Amino acid sequence: PSDPGAFAAPPRSGQLLRGRYRLEARLDYGSGVVFQALDEFRKELPEDEQRVAIRFPDDAVEAQREFFRAQHLSHPNIARLIEFDRDGDVVFYTMELLHGRLLRDVLKQAAHLPLPRPEALGIVRDVAAALAHAHARQVVHGHLDMASVLITQSGTVQVLNFGLPRMDGALPEPRDDLTSLCLIAYELLAGFRPYDGRSLQEARERRVKLRRPPGLEASQWRALQRGLAATD
Repeated sequence: PSDPGAFAAPPRSGQLLRGRYRLEARLDYGSGVVFQALDEFRKELPEDEQRVAIRFPDDAVEAQREFFRAQHLSHPNIARLIEFDRDGDVVFYTMELLHGRLLRDVLKQAAHLPLPRPEALGIVRDVAAALAHAHARQVVHGHLDMASVLITQSGTVQVLNFGLPRMDGALPEPRDDLTSLCLIAYELLAGFRPYDGRSLQEARERRVKLRRPPGLEASQWRALQRGLAATD
C-alpha cells in the first residue's frame, strides 16, 4: 500500500487539490513544505479572505494526531489551524495565511542589534502569552525557535508550527518551550546568542559562562538564568 504521508511528486504552483485549493506559491513558514493557495470555494469573499496556507507533512499519521491536538487553540498570537485533508495519496492541512517576516529574518535584516528594548520585550510577552494559552490546554509546541515566530505586516506576533510532530519522536514538555522562549528572549535582548552560540548541552559540558546582556534589570537577568538553567 502507498504511504499516506508521501506524494508522488513535490507540490507545485498551479496544482489543484480536492477540486478546491489552487497552489500559488511556496511560503517560508520556518519548517517543512508550505504553500499559499487560493480556496476556490471562497471566491465570493473579499480578496484578503480567499486564500489559505497549506502544509504538506512528512509523517501523515503523526501529523494528524498533533494537528487535532492543536486545532482547538484560539489565541491572537497563534496561527490558526483549519482542516486536515487529503487528495489521493497527498495529505495536507490548511492554516491561516499570514504575511510578514520570520523573527529569524527580522534579526538578520535589523540595522542595529539588539532590537529596541520595548520591541524585544513586546515580542517575548506575546510569545509567552501564546505558550501560556497552549500549555493551559495541554498543548506543547516542541519546535519553538526564531523561525517559528512571524511578525506580520501589521506588527502582530504570530507563533507558527503548533501541531508539528518532533522528528526525534520525543514527547516535548512545557519546560522545553520555556527554555526555547528564554533562548529567544536572550538573543532579542542581547543582540547575540547565549553561550557564544553553543547548545545548552555543550555549554554545560564546557561550563561556558552566560554573559549578562547590558542594560538588563536584575529581575530579568535572574529569570533568564533560571530559564536557561545557567551553570555559572
